[in-house]
Amino acid sequence: MGLQMFVQVRLVVWFGGFLLVASAVSPLWSGWEEWTNCSRQCDWGVSLQKRRCLRGACQGPEKRYRTCKITDCPPGTPDFRVLQCALSNNESHTDGKMYDWIPVEDLPLDQRCTLTCRARGTDMTKVLSPKVLDGTTCAADSIDMCILGRCEPVGCDHQLNSTAMLDRCGVCNGDNSTCRLMKGNRHTLPSPTDAISIKELFTIPEGSTSIRLTSKGSNYLGLRGQWSRASLNQKPPPIGSGEYRIGDSIVQYTSLQSGREHADIDGPLTEPVIVFVLFNQPSAEPETVHYRYLVPIKYGWRSSRWSDCSATCGSGEQQRVYVCINLSTGQREPDSSCDQARPQVERRPCNRQICPPKWQPDPWQPCSRSCSGGIQTRNVYCVERAPNNMLMRVDKDMCSGAKPHSQQNCNLEPCPHWMTGNWSECSVTCGQGSKQRGVSCLDSRHQASSGCDHQKQPSLTKTCIVGVPCVRGPETSSPQIIIPHENLNQPFERSSIPSYHASDWGPCSVTCGWGTMSRSVRCKVYLPSNQMLHDLPEAECTHDPKPDAVAECERLDCLPEDQFEDNTVPANGFGGGPLTVQFVWRYMGFTECSASCIGGVQESLIQCVHIDGETPVSDTLCDITSRPDIFSKVCNEQPCPPDWEVPLYKECSASCGGGSQYPLEVLCMQTLARGVGNTVVLPDSQCDHIPVPSGPVPCGQVDCPAYWQTGTWSECSKSCNGGIRSRHVTCKKRLKTGVESVVDWHQCPLTAPPNTEMCNEGPCELMHEWRPQEWSECSVTCGTGIKVRPITCIRHEPDGTTSLVDFRLCPEASQPVHTEFCLLSPCTEPEILANHTTYHQVGFKSKLRLTVGMTAHVNRGVTVTVKCPVKHFKKSAIIWRRGPREITTNDARAKVLPEGTLRIRWVTEEDQGVYSCIAGTAKERFTLHIRDMEELRSGPSLFGVRWIIGNWTACSATCGGGQQTRSVVCQRTSILGRSRPNSGRVCRAQGLGSPEPIRACNTHGCQPHWVTGAWQECAPQCTSAFIGSQVREVSCEGSRQEPLPDSQCDDATTKPAPHQPCQHIQCSPVWRTSGWSSCSATCGTQGIQTRTIQCTYAGNGETTNTMACASLKQPAITQRCNHLPECLEDTCEDKVNFCSLVKRMHKCHLTAYRLSCCKTCS
Repeated sequence: MGLQMFVQVRLVVWFGGFLLVASAVSPLWSGWEEWTNCSRQCDWGVSLQKRRCLRGACQGPEKRYRTCKITDCPPGTPDFRVLQCALSNNESHTDGKMYDWIPVEDLPLDQRCTLTCRARGTDMTKVLSPKVLDGTTCAADSIDMCILGRCEPVGCDHQLNSTAMLDRCGVCNGDNSTCRLMKGNRHTLPSPTDAISIKELFTIPEGSTSIRLTSKGSNYLGLRGQWSRASLNQKPPPIGSGEYRIGDSIVQYTSLQSGREHADIDGPLTEPVIVFVLFNQPSAEPETVHYRYLVPIKYGWRSSRWSDCSATCGSGEQQRVYVCINLSTGQREPDSSCDQARPQVERRPCNRQICPPKWQPDPWQPCSRSCSGGIQTRNVYCVERAPNNMLMRVDKDMCSGAKPHSQQNCNLEPCPHWMTGNWSECSVTCGQGSKQRGVSCLDSRHQASSGCDHQKQPSLTKTCIVGVPCVRGPETSSPQIIIPHENLNQPFERSSIPSYHASDWGPCSVTCGWGTMSRSVRCKVYLPSNQMLHDLPEAECTHDPKPDAVAECERLDCLPEDQFEDNTVPANGFGGGPLTVQFVWRYMGFTECSASCIGGVQESLIQCVHIDGETPVSDTLCDITSRPDIFSKVCNEQPCPPDWEVPLYKECSASCGGGSQYPLEVLCMQTLARGVGNTVVLPDSQCDHIPVPSGPVPCGQVDCPAYWQTGTWSECSKSCNGGIRSRHVTCKKRLKTGVESVVDWHQCPLTAPPNTEMCNEGPCELMHEWRPQEWSECSVTCGTGIKVRPITCIRHEPDGTTSLVDFRLCPEASQPVHTEFCLLSPCTEPEILANHTTYHQVGFKSKLRLTVGMTAHVNRGVTVTVKCPVKHFKKSAIIWRRGPREITTNDARAKVLPEGTLRIRWVTEEDQGVYSCIAGTAKERFTLHIRDMEELRSGPSLFGVRWIIGNWTACSATCGGGQQTRSVVCQRTSILGRSRPNSGRVCRAQGLGSPEPIRACNTHGCQPHWVTGAWQECAPQCTSAFIGSQVREVSCEGSRQEPLPDSQCDDATTKPAPHQPCQHIQCSPVWRTSGWSSCSATCGTQGIQTRTIQCTYAGNGETTNTMACASLKQPAITQRCNHLPECLEDTCEDKVNFCSLVKRMHKCHLTAYRLSCCKTCS
C-alpha cells in the first residue's frame, strides 16, 4: 500500500537572539484498503473501503461505499429488514414478555433508516436500533439503500448516487422504444332484449404494463382472463373496491359513488385480459371506457454499421441499412417479424479528398490476327479528375505506379488445321489398287471447322500395289489367281514375271506441319518351288514404273516461330516504338487420365511462362483474353480389372430425409469397354483379393414434408380449481441430409396442435408436503463430516397460500433426509511457518508487524501485530496463549483477529513474556521484550542527539475529554560537550521518532452512562434449536467512573443488551423416548406396546417445542408384542375389516362396534 507524496515548507524568522523554525507539512493520506465483504449474502448490499489520514489536515472522505451482489436470494427468503426485527424475538420487553417483531411500514422520510418494529398483533412499536444494517433498502417499494443511517439514492443500474432511471417500458436508461402506448375510448350499447348482458370491448395483450381503465355511468366495468377465466363483475351484483387477482396479476379496482370506476394493473400481464361492460338492464345508457396501457415491442429495427466507402477518394458514399432484431436478445430476425415500417436507408458522403492523378487506359484495339497469335494496342494517359467530375489529361510524370501495358498478345489459340486419318487396306488383293483415308478440318478444341486452307488439303486417296501379280482367267477379263484344279494341296501357280512390291507407309517424320513418310519398294518374282517371293535387281523390273518410296505428310499446324522467340513488334508497325512481351502462354502437357480403364480423358495444361528460361509465373501476368483453349484426348482404353459390383440393393430405409440401403446381391464382374453389354460376370474366385462391399449407400435424398412437433407439457399453473399448462409447438422438417430443421410455420399443415390447455380442473383438497430448508455448512474443514437441514411440514390452503402444520400430517414414507455426509479434501497435519530470528526495533514506529518464532525487542508504547502463518489449518481456529493462559476476548489490549493474527496495543512491561500460537498439533513461540522509549529518547545518543521531554501537565478536564501537554525539545551535543536546541527533524533523522506533545485524558462521559464488559463464551442456555445465549456485564457509571444505580442511567441512552443469541452444539434438538408400556393383550399377536417421546435439547435435556425436532426422524411410539402365547379358540374375532379405524376414532364404546370389532376393541 503506497503512501501519497508530501511537501515540507520551512519558514525561518529571527527574534532577537532566537531562531524560530516553523514547518508546515502537507496532508498525507494512506492508500485505500481492500473492499470489505458484501453486507448481504444474497441480493444487493454495500461494500466499504477505508483509508487513514497519516499527517496534517486531510481533505476528502475517509470512507467510500459501492453496491455489491453475491447472488440472488432463493425464493421465500424473508426481507432483510424483517430478519433484523426478528433477531429481537427472543429478548424480553420492558414488561417482561417476548414478542414477534415485524417492520413498521410507511415511516417518515427522516426515520426510514431506523430499525423501527411493531409487536405482531399489537399497536406497540419500538425503535430497536437507531440504524438498520448497511445495504437495507429505505422502503419496501424502493431500491435506495441505507448507509450509516442515511438513505442514499440508488439508480436503476444499482449504483450509488446514479441518475439512471427506468423508462416507461421498464428498461434502465432506455429510450421508450421497446413498448408502444395504446390509449383511446371504446363505446358500446346494451342488448335491447336481454335484462343482463355483457359486451366485450377489446383484449389487452399479454405482457402489457401500466394499465389504466376508466368508465363512468350506471353500468359496470368488467375484466376477465383469457386463460385463467378469473374475472371481475362477470355477473351481478357488482364487486366493491379493493384488490383482486386475475391469473398472476393484481387489479386495483375502485368504484366511486359518482359512478366512476377505475381499474389499475401494474403488470406485466401473464395472460391476455378481456375488457367488457356488464349491463344490468336493457334500457341502460351507452357506456364509454377510456383505456391507456403500454404494449411491449418484441421486435424492432436497428441500424447496422456503416458500409465501406464506395470510393477511396473523390467523394464516395456509405450506406447503413436497418435490420430486424429481437429487442430482448439482440439476435437478428426475419424482416417479417417487425410490424413497423422499415426506416429508409441512411447515406452519407465519405473520402471527399481530391484523388491524385492516375493512369487511364483506352479500350483495346482489334487483334491483328484472328488466330495463332496477334497483337492489339491501346492508348494509356495520365489523367486527373476535376471538381466538375471531368477527367483532364496531365503530364505523365504526375502519375505514380507502373504504367499499364499499351500492347499485348491476342488470339493465341492455333488456327484451324487439316487432320488426316489412317489409310485403309488396299482395294485389291493383287496388282494395283487404291487406299482411302479421312481428312477433316479441326480447330484448337478438336472440333470441326471451315477455316482451313483448301489449297493445302491433303489427298484423300492413293495408289497401292499388291506384291502378287494378277492373271486373267479363261472366261473373264478380270485379274484372278490361278489355282490348279487337279491337286488343291499343291502351291498356287504365280506369274514368273518380275514386278515391284511396296510395303505400308511408315510414320510421318514430324509432329506438326509438313514432313515425309517412306516405305520399302522392291523388285520381286514368285518362285513356285518354295511358293515365296524372291528379291531381284531393279533392272529386272524395268518394264513397270517404280512406285514412290517417299511421300509428303501433314500434321497439326505449328505455331509461328516468332510468337515464342521474338515478340518484338517492328518499329514501323506501331507509332509508339518497340514493345517486348515478357510473358506468354505455353502448352505444358496433359492432366492425369480421368479413368484407369475403358477409356478416360486427358486435358491439355496451359501455363503462363516468362519468355526467358520458360519459367512458370502467375497466370495474372499473361493476357487472359489470349489464353489458348483447352483440348482433350482419350487415354487408358484397356479393359478394367475384375471387381465386386452391386447390381441390386434392398429397399431404402426412408423415403425422404436421407436413408440408407444395403446390397441385395454382390457379383464379381469385369467391364471390357464402355457402353451397354460390355460387362461380363466372372467366378467369385476372380475377385477374392478384393474386400466384398457390405456397407449401406445413401438413398431417399429428398426433403420430407414439414410437420408439427410438440414439446412436453409444463407444470400446471394451479394444483386444483383449474389451471393452465403450456408447451412448445414448432414446425420442423427433415432435410435430405437427415438433419431436423425448424422451418417457417406456413410450410406445416394448416391446423396446428394447441400450445395451451386447461388442467387440474377438479376442486382443491388440502394437501400436505415436506419442505426442506438449506443445508448447513459441513461440520469439519477437512475429511468426512456431516451436514444438517431443518425439514417442515406445510399445508397448501385453497387460496394458494401455505401454512406450517404438525409434521405427523405429512406422509412419513416421503420425508426427505435431514442429514448427509460431506466429503472434503483429506486432512493433513497442520504446519506453522515460523521465522526463527531476533528483532531489535530501531527508531520510533507506532506499529510493528512481526512473525511467530521471533524474539523481539521493541519500544514501550508500540502496537505489535504477530502473524501466525499456517498450512493445512483453518486460520480462524488458531489459538494464542500467553504462558499457560489462553488469550480471550476479555483481554484489554491483546486480541486474536479473525485471520489468526495476535495484536497487542500499546505494549508495556506487563506485556513481556512468551506467547504461543497453536494450530491443532503444531505449536510455535513468540518472545516479547519491552524497552522504555523515554529512556531511549532522553538518554545519550550515538549521534549526540536526544529529546528533552518534560512532565505531563494536569488534565484540563475531569470528564468528557481533556488534554495534557508537555515540552518536547530536540537537543544536540557537540564534540566539546556543549548542548543546544535543534530542529525536531534532526532527532527524527536519527531514528528517534517524534514524541507526542499532547494527549487526551479523562475521555469518559460527565453524565451517568452505560459501560459494557466483554461477551462471555456461548452457554447452553437454549432458547431455540441450535441457539444458546451469551451474557456480559452492563453497569451504570458516573463522571468519575464510580458505580451508580441503574436508575441514574435510564435517561441517558437505551441500556445495552446484557445477553444475545449464539450458536451452540449442545442446543441441538433430539428425540428422547420413555420405556415401553405393558402389552395391551395377554395372548395372540395383536397386542400393542406404547411409549412417549419428547423433543429435548441434547446438552441439558430440557424439553422444547416439538417443531424443533421436525427435521429429525420421529421414533416409533407403538410396537407389536410378538412373544405372547396363542389365544384359546373361543377368543372373539373381528367381523368387519375397518376395526382399526373404529379404535382410532374412539368408537369402541358403541355396542354395535364393540360386537363387530370384538377382538380389536378388547
